[in-house]
Amino acid sequence: MYAPVGITAPAFATDEFMAQYFFRLAHNDGYDSTQHDLSLNHLSRAEYWLLNRTAGTSAAKVSLGWKAGRSGAVDVLSDLRVARWNGTSWKDEGNGGTTGTMEEGTIQTLNPISTFSPFTLASSTINNPLPVVYIYFTVSLQPNRTVLLKWETGTETGNVYFEIERSADSRAWSAIATVHSNASHLYSFTDAAPAKGVNYYRIKQVDQDGAWSYTTTRLVRISNDNKIFVWPNPVTDNLYVQVPLTGGLLEIIEAGGRIVQTQVISNTITTIPVQQLANGVYILRVKQGTEAFTEKFIKQ
Repeated sequence: MYAPVGITAPAFATDEFMAQYFFRLAHNDGYDSTQHDLSLNHLSRAEYWLLNRTAGTSAAKVSLGWKAGRSGAVDVLSDLRVARWNGTSWKDEGNGGTTGTMEEGTIQTLNPISTFSPFTLASSTINNPLPVVYIYFTVSLQPNRTVLLKWETGTETGNVYFEIERSADSRAWSAIATVHSNASHLYSFTDAAPAKGVNYYRIKQVDQDGAWSYTTTRLVRISNDNKIFVWPNPVTDNLYVQVPLTGGLLEIIEAGGRIVQTQVISNTITTIPVQQLANGVYILRVKQGTEAFTEKFIKQ
């Protein structure tokens, strides 16, 4: 995918810069899209760039490229802005000039940048609907073996509908439902017929001009019985556990039989940090009501 980012000539030829492009929501990667200068009406919800100076001290103006279909709709060039993440919020780096057309072009910062970090497109007004900030997106297995998807959005400039997609391998996707935009920005959908085994889910958000963007992927596992699922195994950092029902207690037991960690089950998929555990073999025990399930895992 061609998504250009550029800089003006640095003061020293020995200065070095490194750039990386992400075709996804910056908000979902920890760059909070709700925190921004008041001069910015909204930020891109489709893409962002990491631009870092790896050697030297030169400041330079930064330019970002847009293209309809990839970036969303750009309809008022004078309102377009470059936004820069400063560690806690998005700063308005202005509009130092644009090239191209509303279909495809570039925008440059108003002034040279001396501190490099994530950059994205933004707009100073409701114009330029650069396609939806997700506050959360969760997927959980229900007691009746259906799968409940829930999500909430922030701003929805130009949003028309959401398309729910499901996959068995995270590569071949099929649309299974459409949910239209509403004023509350709160949404849910129940997959009444998930496939046996692994089910991956994602949401495709579609704007009124046809521009679209995807959420991150979530998964659940469906079995023919009430087994628990534990992955990855072996594990280094975080252990993921899927259980038949919410509620109950998770226990990690070392080889000698001592319980070394416990955690309350608040969702059908639970994340357990295990970095602090010594390497070795452990038993994971799930206690729900009168039932108990165990699974062995290896900490590396």
